[in-house]
Amino acid sequence: MQQKYVRNRGILPTGHILLLALWFCFGWVGSNLVFTEKTFAADLFIETSRMNFEPIPVAVFPFRVDGLPEGFGYFPEEVVKADLHRSQLFDVRQIDDMENLRRKTPQRSLIQRVSNAGVHVSLWGKIERQVDQSTRKEQFVLHAFLFEGEAGRKVLRKKYTGSKKLVRKMIHRLSNMIIERYTGERGIAGTQIAFVAETNGGSKQLRVMGYDGYRPQPITDNTAPLNLFPRWSPKNHFLAFTSYLDDNPDIHVLDLKTGKTKNVVAYEGANITPSWSPDGKQLAFASSFDGDSEIYTIQADDGSRLQQLTVNGSASDFAPTWSPSGMEIAFSSDRGNSLQIYVMDADGSNVRRLTYDGRYNTAPAWSPDGFWIAYTCRKKRGRLQICRVSPDGRNPVQVTDGPGDHESPSWSPDSRHIVFSLTSRGQSHIHSVYRDGRGLEQLTRGSYRASSPSWGAWK
Repeated sequence: MQQKYVRNRGILPTGHILLLALWFCFGWVGSNLVFTEKTFAADLFIETSRMNFEPIPVAVFPFRVDGLPEGFGYFPEEVVKADLHRSQLFDVRQIDDMENLRRKTPQRSLIQRVSNAGVHVSLWGKIERQVDQSTRKEQFVLHAFLFEGEAGRKVLRKKYTGSKKLVRKMIHRLSNMIIERYTGERGIAGTQIAFVAETNGGSKQLRVMGYDGYRPQPITDNTAPLNLFPRWSPKNHFLAFTSYLDDNPDIHVLDLKTGKTKNVVAYEGANITPSWSPDGKQLAFASSFDGDSEIYTIQADDGSRLQQLTVNGSASDFAPTWSPSGMEIAFSSDRGNSLQIYVMDADGSNVRRLTYDGRYNTAPAWSPDGFWIAYTCRKKRGRLQICRVSPDGRNPVQVTDGPGDHESPSWSPDSRHIVFSLTSRGQSHIHSVYRDGRGLEQLTRGSYRASSPSWGAWK
Protein backbone atom coordinates (compact mmCIF):
# COMPACT_ATOMS: atom_id res chain seq x y z
CA MET A 1 0.00 0.00 0.00
CA GLN A 2 1.30 3.45 -0.88
CA GLN A 3 1.71 5.57 2.22
CA LYS A 4 1.82 9.34 2.30
CA TYR A 5 4.43 9.52 5.04
CA VAL A 6 7.36 7.33 6.00
CA ARG A 7 6.80 6.07 9.50
CA ASN A 8 9.12 7.24 12.25
CA ARG A 9 9.16 4.73 15.08
CA GLY A 10 10.67 7.29 17.41
CA ILE A 11 8.91 9.83 19.62
CA LEU A 12 5.62 11.07 18.20
CA PRO A 13 5.19 14.80 17.58
CA THR A 14 3.35 16.72 20.30
CA GLY A 15 0.14 16.84 18.25
CA HIS A 16 0.08 13.05 18.03
CA ILE A 17 0.43 12.48 21.75
CA LEU A 18 -2.97 14.08 22.25
CA LEU A 19 -4.69 11.18 20.52
CA LEU A 20 -2.94 8.47 22.51
CA ALA A 21 -5.16 9.25 25.50
CA LEU A 22 -8.23 8.24 23.52
CA TRP A 23 -7.85 4.51 24.10
CA PHE A 24 -8.16 4.45 27.84
CA CYS A 25 -11.46 6.26 28.36
CA PHE A 26 -12.86 7.36 25.02
CA GLY A 27 -12.85 10.57 26.96
CA TRP A 28 -10.56 11.80 24.22
CA VAL A 29 -9.27 15.29 23.70
CA GLY A 30 -11.12 17.90 25.65
CA SER A 31 -11.34 16.12 28.98
CA ASN A 32 -8.35 18.00 30.37
CA LEU A 33 -8.69 21.24 28.41
CA VAL A 34 -10.12 24.54 29.61
CA PHE A 35 -12.86 25.92 27.39
CA THR A 36 -14.16 29.48 27.39
CA GLU A 37 -16.91 29.55 24.76
CA LYS A 38 -20.48 29.95 26.06
CA THR A 39 -23.08 27.66 24.51
CA PHE A 40 -26.86 27.94 24.49
CA ALA A 41 -29.47 25.28 23.81
CA ALA A 42 -32.84 24.03 24.89
CA ASP A 43 -32.79 21.96 28.07
CA LEU A 44 -31.93 18.32 27.59
CA PHE A 45 -34.57 16.00 29.00
CA ILE A 46 -34.64 12.39 30.10
CA GLU A 47 -37.11 10.44 27.99
CA THR A 48 -39.22 8.08 30.09
CA SER A 49 -42.40 7.66 28.01
CA ARG A 50 -43.19 4.26 26.57
CA MET A 51 -43.27 3.66 22.85
CA ASN A 52 -46.75 3.75 21.30
CA PHE A 53 -47.16 0.01 21.18
CA GLU A 54 -49.16 -2.28 23.43
CA PRO A 55 -47.04 -5.40 24.12
CA ILE A 56 -48.58 -8.70 23.05
CA PRO A 57 -49.25 -11.12 25.93
CA VAL A 58 -47.48 -14.42 25.33
CA ALA A 59 -46.88 -17.61 27.34
CA VAL A 60 -43.95 -19.96 26.82
CA PHE A 61 -44.30 -23.49 28.19
CA PRO A 62 -41.20 -25.39 29.38
CA PHE A 63 -39.55 -27.21 26.48
CA ARG A 64 -39.07 -30.95 26.57
CA VAL A 65 -35.56 -32.22 25.87
CA ASP A 66 -35.25 -35.88 24.83
CA GLY A 67 -32.05 -37.91 24.68
CA LEU A 68 -29.83 -35.45 26.53
CA PRO A 69 -30.15 -35.90 30.31
CA GLU A 70 -27.52 -33.24 31.10
CA GLY A 71 -29.30 -30.60 29.01
CA PHE A 72 -27.55 -27.63 27.39
CA GLY A 73 -26.50 -25.62 30.41
CA TYR A 74 -29.57 -23.42 29.97
CA PHE A 75 -33.32 -23.90 29.66
CA PRO A 76 -34.42 -23.38 26.03
CA GLU A 77 -37.72 -21.75 27.01
CA GLU A 78 -35.87 -19.18 29.12
CA VAL A 79 -33.86 -18.14 26.07
CA VAL A 80 -37.08 -17.62 24.08
CA LYS A 81 -38.70 -15.68 26.92
CA ALA A 82 -35.68 -13.42 27.25
CA ASP A 83 -35.60 -12.84 23.48
CA LEU A 84 -39.27 -11.86 23.40
CA HIS A 85 -38.92 -9.65 26.45
CA ARG A 86 -35.90 -7.80 25.04
CA SER A 87 -37.79 -7.06 21.84
CA GLN A 88 -40.11 -4.75 23.87
CA LEU A 89 -42.96 -6.07 21.75
CA PHE A 90 -44.20 -8.88 24.03
CA ASP A 91 -45.48 -9.17 27.57
CA VAL A 92 -44.17 -12.58 28.65
CA ARG A 93 -46.59 -13.99 31.21
CA GLN A 94 -45.62 -16.36 34.02
CA ILE A 95 -47.20 -19.82 34.02
CA ASP A 96 -48.08 -21.37 37.38
CA ASP A 97 -46.41 -24.58 38.50
CA MET A 98 -43.68 -24.25 35.88
CA GLU A 99 -41.33 -26.87 37.33
CA ASN A 100 -43.97 -29.58 37.25
CA LEU A 101 -44.51 -28.91 33.57
CA ARG A 102 -40.86 -29.34 32.66
CA ARG A 103 -40.13 -32.32 30.37
CA LYS A 104 -43.86 -32.78 29.78
CA THR A 105 -46.12 -32.06 26.84
CA PRO A 106 -48.69 -29.38 27.83
CA GLN A 107 -52.24 -30.68 27.76
CA ARG A 108 -54.82 -28.97 25.57
CA SER A 109 -56.82 -28.04 28.68
CA LEU A 110 -53.82 -26.13 30.04
CA ILE A 111 -53.31 -24.29 26.75
CA GLN A 112 -57.00 -23.32 26.73
CA ARG A 113 -56.83 -22.18 30.36
CA VAL A 114 -53.91 -19.89 29.54
CA SER A 115 -55.82 -18.55 26.53
CA ASN A 116 -58.95 -17.95 28.60
CA ALA A 117 -56.83 -15.88 30.96
CA GLY A 118 -56.23 -13.39 28.15
CA VAL A 119 -52.98 -14.79 26.80
CA HIS A 120 -53.93 -15.61 23.22
CA VAL A 121 -50.44 -16.53 22.01
CA SER A 122 -48.52 -19.43 23.53
CA LEU A 123 -45.52 -21.51 22.51
CA TRP A 124 -44.18 -24.93 23.31
CA GLY A 125 -41.25 -26.88 21.93
CA LYS A 126 -39.35 -30.11 22.22
CA ILE A 127 -35.77 -30.91 21.32
CA GLU A 128 -34.74 -34.40 20.27
CA ARG A 129 -31.24 -35.79 20.09
CA GLN A 130 -30.83 -38.12 17.12
CA VAL A 131 -27.83 -40.29 16.19
CA ASP A 132 -27.25 -41.68 12.73
CA GLN A 133 -26.52 -45.36 13.34
CA SER A 134 -24.19 -45.68 10.36
CA THR A 135 -22.07 -42.55 10.87
CA ARG A 136 -22.65 -42.12 14.64
CA LYS A 137 -23.10 -38.44 13.90
CA GLU A 138 -25.53 -36.71 16.22
CA GLN A 139 -27.92 -33.93 15.42
CA PHE A 140 -30.62 -32.08 17.32
CA VAL A 141 -34.11 -31.35 16.09
CA LEU A 142 -36.20 -28.52 17.53
CA HIS A 143 -39.94 -28.87 17.05
CA ALA A 144 -41.87 -25.70 17.92
CA PHE A 145 -45.64 -25.37 18.22
CA LEU A 146 -47.54 -22.09 18.26
CA PHE A 147 -51.07 -21.74 19.66
CA GLU A 148 -53.47 -18.85 19.12
CA GLY A 149 -56.90 -17.56 20.06
CA GLU A 150 -59.25 -18.17 22.96
CA ALA A 151 -59.49 -21.85 22.03
CA GLY A 152 -55.73 -22.29 22.05
CA ARG A 153 -55.75 -23.68 18.52
CA LYS A 154 -52.43 -24.88 17.06
CA VAL A 155 -51.66 -22.61 14.13
CA LEU A 156 -48.04 -23.30 13.35
CA ARG A 157 -45.38 -25.97 13.61
CA LYS A 158 -41.73 -25.24 12.84
CA LYS A 159 -38.77 -27.59 12.64
CA TYR A 160 -35.10 -26.67 13.01
CA THR A 161 -32.17 -29.09 12.70
CA GLY A 162 -28.51 -28.67 13.57
CA SER A 163 -25.59 -29.71 15.75
CA LYS A 164 -25.54 -29.27 19.51
CA LYS A 165 -23.59 -26.01 19.28
CA LEU A 166 -26.27 -24.62 16.95
CA VAL A 167 -29.22 -25.32 19.25
CA ARG A 168 -29.12 -21.86 20.82
CA LYS A 169 -28.98 -20.30 17.37
CA MET A 170 -32.04 -22.34 16.38
CA ILE A 171 -33.87 -21.04 19.45
CA HIS A 172 -33.00 -17.46 18.50
CA ARG A 173 -34.34 -18.13 14.99
CA LEU A 174 -37.58 -19.34 16.53
CA SER A 175 -37.83 -16.17 18.63
CA ASN A 176 -37.23 -13.99 15.58
CA MET A 177 -39.89 -15.86 13.65
CA ILE A 178 -42.43 -15.14 16.39
CA ILE A 179 -41.44 -11.48 16.56
CA GLU A 180 -41.80 -10.99 12.83
CA ARG A 181 -45.07 -12.97 12.62
CA TYR A 182 -46.88 -10.78 15.14
CA THR A 183 -45.22 -7.41 14.67
CA GLY A 184 -43.86 -7.32 11.15
CA GLU A 185 -40.47 -6.32 12.59
CA ARG A 186 -37.27 -8.29 12.28
CA GLY A 187 -35.91 -9.65 15.56
CA ILE A 188 -32.34 -9.14 16.74
CA ALA A 189 -32.00 -12.42 18.66
CA GLY A 190 -28.79 -14.15 17.60
CA THR A 191 -26.96 -10.98 16.58
CA GLN A 192 -23.49 -10.43 18.02
CA ILE A 193 -21.52 -7.78 19.88
CA ALA A 194 -17.76 -7.27 19.62
CA PHE A 195 -15.88 -5.50 22.40
CA VAL A 196 -12.48 -4.86 23.97
CA ALA A 197 -11.49 -7.05 26.93
CA GLU A 198 -8.62 -5.97 29.16
CA THR A 199 -7.11 -8.76 31.24
CA ASN A 200 -5.24 -8.43 34.52
CA GLY A 201 -2.00 -8.32 32.57
CA GLY A 202 -3.11 -5.13 30.84
CA SER A 203 -3.37 -6.57 27.33
CA LYS A 204 -6.45 -5.50 25.38
CA GLN A 205 -7.86 -8.11 23.00
CA LEU A 206 -11.11 -8.28 21.06
CA ARG A 207 -13.93 -10.65 21.96
CA VAL A 208 -17.34 -11.37 20.52
CA MET A 209 -20.47 -12.53 22.34
CA GLY A 210 -24.15 -13.07 21.72
CA TYR A 211 -26.41 -10.04 21.89
CA ASP A 212 -27.55 -11.33 25.29
CA GLY A 213 -23.97 -11.62 26.60
CA TYR A 214 -23.81 -15.38 26.06
CA ARG A 215 -20.40 -17.03 25.90
CA PRO A 216 -17.82 -14.33 25.00
CA GLN A 217 -15.16 -15.73 22.67
CA PRO A 218 -11.75 -14.25 21.72
CA ILE A 219 -11.37 -13.06 18.15
CA THR A 220 -7.87 -11.66 18.53
CA ASP A 221 -5.04 -13.27 20.42
CA ASN A 222 -2.04 -11.45 19.03
CA THR A 223 1.13 -9.99 20.50
CA ALA A 224 -0.10 -6.40 20.35
CA PRO A 225 -0.62 -4.81 23.79
CA LEU A 226 -3.62 -2.86 22.49
CA ASN A 227 -6.44 -3.84 20.12
CA LEU A 228 -9.15 -1.19 20.13
CA PHE A 229 -12.30 0.25 18.51
CA PRO A 230 -13.77 -2.85 16.83
CA ARG A 231 -16.26 -2.09 14.05
CA TRP A 232 -18.27 -4.63 12.04
CA SER A 233 -18.57 -4.39 8.29
CA PRO A 234 -22.18 -4.07 7.02
CA LYS A 235 -22.60 -7.84 6.42
CA ASN A 236 -20.43 -8.97 9.35
CA HIS A 237 -17.77 -10.47 7.06
CA PHE A 238 -15.00 -8.25 8.43
CA LEU A 239 -14.00 -6.45 11.59
CA ALA A 240 -11.96 -3.26 11.44
CA PHE A 241 -10.02 -2.17 14.51
CA THR A 242 -7.02 -0.20 15.70
CA SER A 243 -4.04 -2.28 16.81
CA TYR A 244 -0.44 -1.90 17.91
CA LEU A 245 0.33 -5.16 16.09
CA ASP A 246 3.04 -3.44 14.02
CA ASP A 247 4.26 -1.22 16.89
CA ASN A 248 2.09 1.73 15.84
CA PRO A 249 -1.64 2.46 16.19
CA ASP A 250 -2.74 1.26 12.75
CA ILE A 251 -6.11 0.17 11.41
CA HIS A 252 -6.38 -3.52 10.58
CA VAL A 253 -9.19 -5.50 8.96
CA LEU A 254 -9.88 -9.04 10.15
CA ASP A 255 -11.54 -11.47 7.74
CA LEU A 256 -13.87 -13.37 10.04
CA LYS A 257 -14.13 -16.32 7.65
CA THR A 258 -10.42 -16.94 7.11
CA GLY A 259 -9.06 -15.42 10.33
CA LYS A 260 -6.51 -13.41 8.34
CA THR A 261 -5.70 -9.82 9.32
CA LYS A 262 -4.59 -7.09 6.92
CA ASN A 263 -3.08 -3.71 7.82
CA VAL A 264 -4.96 -1.17 5.68
CA VAL A 265 -4.04 2.15 7.36
CA ALA A 266 -0.44 2.48 8.51
CA TYR A 267 0.36 6.17 8.39
CA GLU A 268 2.77 7.80 10.81
CA GLY A 269 1.03 8.79 14.05
CA ALA A 270 -2.27 7.56 15.44
CA ASN A 271 -4.82 5.92 13.11
CA ILE A 272 -7.99 5.26 15.06
CA THR A 273 -11.80 4.84 15.19
CA PRO A 274 -12.59 3.18 11.85
CA SER A 275 -16.14 3.33 10.49
CA TRP A 276 -17.50 1.35 7.53
CA SER A 277 -19.51 2.99 4.79
CA PRO A 278 -22.97 1.39 4.35
CA ASP A 279 -21.87 -0.38 1.16
CA GLY A 280 -18.75 -1.77 2.87
CA LYS A 281 -16.40 -0.28 0.28
CA GLN A 282 -14.87 2.54 2.33
CA LEU A 283 -13.52 3.16 5.79
CA ALA A 284 -13.65 6.56 7.45
CA PHE A 285 -11.14 7.06 10.25
CA ALA A 286 -9.19 9.66 12.21
CA SER A 287 -5.45 10.11 11.79
CA SER A 288 -2.83 12.50 13.11
CA PHE A 289 -0.17 11.86 10.46
CA ASP A 290 -0.39 15.45 9.21
CA GLY A 291 -0.39 17.11 12.65
CA ASP A 292 -3.75 17.42 14.37
CA SER A 293 -6.35 14.70 14.07
CA GLU A 294 -8.48 14.87 10.91
CA ILE A 295 -11.11 12.65 9.26
CA TYR A 296 -10.11 10.64 6.17
CA THR A 297 -11.57 7.91 3.99
CA ILE A 298 -9.85 5.05 2.14
CA GLN A 299 -10.91 2.01 0.14
CA ALA A 300 -11.49 -0.75 2.69
CA ASP A 301 -10.05 -3.59 0.61
CA ASP A 302 -6.57 -2.19 0.04
CA GLY A 303 -6.26 1.18 1.77
CA SER A 304 -6.03 3.13 -1.50
CA ARG A 305 -7.66 6.43 -2.55
CA LEU A 306 -6.93 8.40 0.59
CA GLN A 307 -9.26 11.40 0.84
CA GLN A 308 -9.07 14.06 3.56
CA LEU A 309 -12.51 15.31 4.65
CA THR A 310 -11.77 17.81 7.43
CA VAL A 311 -9.21 20.63 7.45
CA ASN A 312 -9.19 22.55 10.69
CA GLY A 313 -5.83 23.94 11.67
CA SER A 314 -5.33 23.41 15.39
CA ALA A 315 -8.67 21.63 15.99
CA SER A 316 -8.96 17.85 16.38
CA ASP A 317 -11.65 15.89 14.48
CA PHE A 318 -12.24 12.21 15.16
CA ALA A 319 -14.76 9.36 15.69
CA PRO A 320 -16.56 9.40 12.31
CA THR A 321 -19.83 7.49 11.89
CA TRP A 322 -21.65 7.11 8.54
CA SER A 323 -25.34 7.76 8.05
CA PRO A 324 -27.26 4.70 6.73
CA SER A 325 -27.69 6.49 3.39
CA GLY A 326 -23.94 6.98 3.04
CA MET A 327 -24.56 10.64 2.24
CA GLU A 328 -23.39 12.08 5.57
CA ILE A 329 -20.82 11.50 8.33
CA ALA A 330 -21.12 12.59 11.95
CA PHE A 331 -17.98 13.13 14.02
CA SER A 332 -16.54 14.69 17.17
CA SER A 333 -14.54 17.90 17.15
CA ASP A 334 -13.15 20.48 19.55
CA ARG A 335 -13.12 23.18 16.85
CA GLY A 336 -15.53 25.39 18.86
CA ASN A 337 -13.42 25.33 22.04
CA SER A 338 -15.59 22.57 23.45
CA LEU A 339 -16.03 18.95 22.41
CA GLN A 340 -19.19 18.61 20.29
CA ILE A 341 -20.88 16.48 17.63
CA TYR A 342 -20.89 17.72 14.03
CA VAL A 343 -22.31 16.41 10.76
CA MET A 344 -20.91 16.89 7.26
CA ASP A 345 -21.66 15.60 3.81
CA ALA A 346 -19.67 12.50 2.89
CA ASP A 347 -17.26 14.58 0.80
CA GLY A 348 -16.42 16.83 3.78
CA SER A 349 -18.61 19.78 2.75
CA ASN A 350 -21.57 21.42 4.51
CA VAL A 351 -20.30 21.00 8.10
CA ARG A 352 -22.85 21.87 10.79
CA ARG A 353 -22.88 21.54 14.55
CA LEU A 354 -25.45 19.26 16.24
CA THR A 355 -24.91 19.45 20.01
CA TYR A 356 -24.93 22.54 22.22
CA ASP A 357 -25.84 21.27 25.68
CA GLY A 358 -22.72 20.99 27.84
CA ARG A 359 -19.10 21.18 26.85
CA TYR A 360 -18.34 17.50 26.33
CA ASN A 361 -20.20 15.44 23.72
CA THR A 362 -18.30 12.74 21.82
CA ALA A 363 -18.27 9.21 20.31
CA PRO A 364 -21.28 9.54 17.95
CA ALA A 365 -23.04 6.45 16.56
CA TRP A 366 -25.68 6.77 13.84
CA SER A 367 -28.71 4.49 14.26
CA PRO A 368 -29.37 2.02 11.42
CA ASP A 369 -32.82 3.54 10.77
CA GLY A 370 -31.21 6.96 10.37
CA PHE A 371 -33.40 8.73 12.93
CA TRP A 372 -30.90 9.17 15.78
CA ILE A 373 -27.26 9.75 16.62
CA ALA A 374 -26.25 8.38 20.02
CA TYR A 375 -23.21 9.82 21.78
CA THR A 376 -21.38 10.14 25.10
CA CYS A 377 -22.41 13.29 27.00
CA ARG A 378 -21.08 14.77 30.23
CA LYS A 379 -23.90 15.58 32.64
CA LYS A 380 -24.35 16.53 36.30
CA ARG A 381 -21.47 15.90 38.70
CA GLY A 382 -19.21 15.34 35.73
CA ARG A 383 -20.59 11.88 35.00
CA LEU A 384 -20.64 10.55 31.46
CA GLN A 385 -24.02 9.36 30.20
CA ILE A 386 -25.53 8.23 26.90
CA CYS A 387 -27.51 10.80 24.94
CA ARG A 388 -29.04 10.87 21.48
CA VAL A 389 -30.06 13.57 19.07
CA SER A 390 -31.85 13.68 15.72
CA PRO A 391 -29.62 14.39 12.70
CA ASP A 392 -31.03 17.92 12.47
CA GLY A 393 -30.06 18.59 16.11
CA ARG A 394 -33.60 19.48 17.18
CA ASN A 395 -34.40 16.63 19.56
CA PRO A 396 -31.68 16.05 22.19
CA VAL A 397 -32.53 13.24 24.60
CA GLN A 398 -30.64 11.96 27.63
CA VAL A 399 -30.99 8.17 27.53
CA THR A 400 -29.18 7.01 30.69
CA ASP A 401 -28.99 8.63 34.12
CA GLY A 402 -27.24 6.16 36.38
CA PRO A 403 -24.10 5.97 38.50
CA GLY A 404 -20.69 5.54 36.91
CA ASP A 405 -19.52 6.62 33.47
CA HIS A 406 -21.51 5.46 30.42
CA GLU A 407 -19.51 5.57 27.18
CA SER A 408 -19.06 4.38 23.59
CA PRO A 409 -22.65 3.75 22.43
CA SER A 410 -23.48 1.38 19.58
CA TRP A 411 -26.93 0.63 18.12
CA SER A 412 -28.71 -2.68 17.63
CA PRO A 413 -29.70 -3.48 14.02
CA ASP A 414 -33.35 -2.65 14.76
CA SER A 415 -32.41 0.72 16.31
CA ARG A 416 -34.36 -0.12 19.47
CA HIS A 417 -31.40 -0.79 21.76
CA ILE A 418 -28.08 0.83 22.60
CA VAL A 419 -25.09 -1.05 23.96
CA PHE A 420 -22.36 0.81 25.85
CA SER A 421 -19.64 0.41 28.47
CA LEU A 422 -20.32 1.34 32.09
CA THR A 423 -17.38 2.05 34.37
CA SER A 424 -17.95 2.19 38.12
CA ARG A 425 -15.77 1.46 41.17
CA GLY A 426 -12.87 0.27 39.09
CA GLN A 427 -14.98 -2.16 37.05
CA SER A 428 -15.96 -1.75 33.41
CA HIS A 429 -18.61 -3.90 31.73
CA ILE A 430 -20.87 -3.87 28.70
CA HIS A 431 -24.52 -2.95 29.27
CA SER A 432 -27.53 -2.54 27.01
CA VAL A 433 -30.54 -0.29 27.34
CA TYR A 434 -33.67 0.46 25.35
CA ARG A 435 -33.38 3.68 23.39
CA ASP A 436 -35.89 5.32 25.75
CA GLY A 437 -33.71 4.57 28.79
CA ARG A 438 -35.60 1.54 30.14
CA GLY A 439 -34.42 -2.05 30.43
CA LEU A 440 -30.82 -1.61 31.61
CA GLU A 441 -29.07 -5.00 31.42
CA GLN A 442 -25.48 -5.98 32.19
CA LEU A 443 -24.08 -8.26 29.50
CA THR A 444 -20.48 -9.01 30.54
CA ARG A 445 -19.17 -10.29 33.85
CA GLY A 446 -15.88 -11.55 35.19
CA SER A 447 -12.54 -10.18 36.24
CA TYR A 448 -11.66 -8.54 32.93
CA ARG A 449 -12.61 -4.97 31.98
CA ALA A 450 -14.93 -4.73 28.97
CA SER A 451 -15.32 -1.60 26.85
CA SER A 452 -15.86 -0.14 23.37
CA PRO A 453 -18.75 -2.39 22.21
CA SER A 454 -19.85 -2.68 18.59
CA TRP A 455 -23.18 -4.30 17.69
CA GLY A 456 -23.07 -6.34 14.51
CA ALA A 457 -25.64 -6.20 11.73
CA TRP A 458 -28.24 -8.79 10.79
CA LYS A 459 -26.83 -11.77 8.92
